Amino acid sequence: MSKKICINKKNVLILLLIALFISIMTFSSSYLLGKKTTYQSKAAPPQNNPKIYGGTEVTDLTKWPFIVRLFEIHDFLGKKFGSPSSSGYCDGTIVAKQWVLTAAHCVIKRKTSNIGIYIGSIDLHGANGNAQTIYINDILIHPYYNADKNENDIALIKLSKEIDLPIEPVSLNSDITKERDGQVGVIIGWGLIEDEARTSILRQGIIPILDKSRTLKWDQRYLNSIFSSTIVAGYPNGGAGICNGDSGGPLLVWSGMRWLQVGVVSGTTYGSYYKGEPTCGAKHKPGIFTRISYIGTDTQNNAVNYMRWITENIGERTDYFIGTQLTPTEKTEYYNRICDPQEWDNKLPPVCPLNIYHGP
Repeated sequence: MSKKICINKKNVLILLLIALFISIMTFSSSYLLGKKTTYQSKAAPPQNNPKIYGGTEVTDLTKWPFIVRLFEIHDFLGKKFGSPSSSGYCDGTIVAKQWVLTAAHCVIKRKTSNIGIYIGSIDLHGANGNAQTIYINDILIHPYYNADKNENDIALIKLSKEIDLPIEPVSLNSDITKERDGQVGVIIGWGLIEDEARTSILRQGIIPILDKSRTLKWDQRYLNSIFSSTIVAGYPNGGAGICNGDSGGPLLVWSGMRWLQVGVVSGTTYGSYYKGEPTCGAKHKPGIFTRISYIGTDTQNNAVNYMRWITENIGERTDYFIGTQLTPTEKTEYYNRICDPQEWDNKLPPVCPLNIYHGP
């Protein structure tokens, strides 16, 4: 005698939806990464390793307390899925107690409910520091952002609450003399290493700012991606540089008293990672950054003033990262900690005091 097997259609549908969701999450973790930066821990000559090199792992969060990781959040059957380590895709910096600065292309066409902000740790797994996830209330994309050209690639994120950790915001630069050709800067981020490997530990690297005119001599296609409102930085013959997953992070220079953020990671220059072409830290492929101090017009003749736009939205800045209230002894101790040469590869120019790169 045969037995009838009863199938609950509702349960089957739920199982199919769960299977579909798992497939989507797997695909997202593999491919939905923003354009970003990272640095390999051991330096090697460009001819031996055309990809990223010349950086180190960050060991002390107090060095860069203002860095944050953006990650995707998916809502399924009333539950939230996503984590900084599995679905992180861009970086940002804390510019006020309730505001994060990032790249416009990191948040364009995204809902506030689908982005989480990870703060308080250099490890995306939360193994050190006081890691927290904060959700967001609002996304402000620069009104003149041009997605086709990736021009005016800058945005603000308003957090759902003020940050309650002892983290001071980064100082923003308004002095164009800090962005001259050869000026040595620092990039930090959780982006890809060697174009394919991920890292859960924050990394830092040193790169020189380059005059845009020399970049145009390498490839005229840069005319379509380098503007008066951008900074170009990287080693002409290849070296440490930004990579997929570092977008929205900072380009920093040392002012003599504190770190200043001069740029926001916008993207790498020509070359296709998916076609096997070197794009990160490769020869004649520097990184492109939105220049925070820019005042002028864009390619559509719109009047642009990034600092004014930022302050109009977040309010006047009084909470600088390092202020003049420090005593001479405190300044010396801070300087020695930040500029410890053991933390930087000896093959690269030191970051502090202010240095100029004299390479090719």
